[in-house]
Amino acid sequence: HYKSPLFLTTIGSTVPTHVQWSTSKASKSNPAPKQDLYVSSGPRITMFKNVPTLSPSEPSKMEAARKYTFPSPVTSFSIRPSDGLILVGGEKGMLKVVNSVTKTTMRTFEGKNLKSNVTSTCWSDDGGTIFAGGDNGEGIWGNVVTGNMGKWKVGDGAVRGVKMGRWKKEGEDEPVKGFITGGGDGFVRVWAPGLGGVGSLPSLVMSRSLRGPVSFVERQHNSRITIVGVGKEVVVLDEGLREVGRCTGNAKTVTSGVVGEIDGDRGKNEGNDNEAFEVRIDKKPKLSAVTKAVKGFQYGKALTTALRTRNVRDVAAVTSELWGRDGLTTAVAGRTTEEVEEIFHFVCRYVCHPGYGGTVAKL
Repeated sequence: HYKSPLFLTTIGSTVPTHVQWSTSKASKSNPAPKQDLYVSSGPRITMFKNVPTLSPSEPSKMEAARKYTFPSPVTSFSIRPSDGLILVGGEKGMLKVVNSVTKTTMRTFEGKNLKSNVTSTCWSDDGGTIFAGGDNGEGIWGNVVTGNMGKWKVGDGAVRGVKMGRWKKEGEDEPVKGFITGGGDGFVRVWAPGLGGVGSLPSLVMSRSLRGPVSFVERQHNSRITIVGVGKEVVVLDEGLREVGRCTGNAKTVTSGVVGEIDGDRGKNEGNDNEAFEVRIDKKPKLSAVTKAVKGFQYGKALTTALRTRNVRDVAAVTSELWGRDGLTTAVAGRTTEEVEEIFHFVCRYVCHPGYGGTVAKL
């Protein structure tokens, strides 16, 4: 409802990538719940403790309480509700469980075969198992107590969104506990977690094709609906993955969304489907000349045109499109020494960029 900022702060020179709230429960000694805010940017997570109550008057100044620094840029993180442990995923297969108070690493789930960038993270209901997805279509599970871990094939393309919930297959009365994943292959899938032992891989419960790469998956844990971004549309699914709604007419690709909290007495009734959701639209760069070149299969011309803009966002957009068309090698082939140096200098400058470094690295 408010048209002015509620909080103002600066977290550094890098671009914020993920934001998550951690709310403590009210008690007799502490009747007012506290809200801590966690923001990732580059290789670190910044925590703002006890963020003040929302007020439409003047913006409050948030002061950073803790900073957590990691060896690789953070690409996803999830907070365990029971005690605040942080599951942190990053580039080059970084996957750690960190104590939010002492900042110590409690468990590391990394191995020689885990080389993908982690795109999604999630805790199991009991907090004993972690799940994550990579940009190579693989899923990772790990037992926090024993340290056992494993991988399984989720699908093709990057895994977008790993969210716990309860799901009901058609013809069955009792819902099952599991988690949903979205993929670059256009499928959403529901998985039943293993028991966390050696070789205990999640099993597929059900799946649905949405006919387009999934950009995000979002739901509240006790909700009966899930919202999924597919291109310029948002699809609303029920607990059986049946489509119950669709948000259309967006001019741009939908990149994220939020399912509203159920408040008041409605929170006691999981059967209420009247939740609201909102979406945010990504403003893509205007690349009319590049678009024409790509559609005409002039991949080299498209890349050169983007490079001449000297805009990392434009080049990343073209690189991603050519990569998806398997045309990036064609785009860089047959270039002169000067043209190769132009690409090389651009890559050296932006390969560590927190927002576009992963895409630039493909180039």
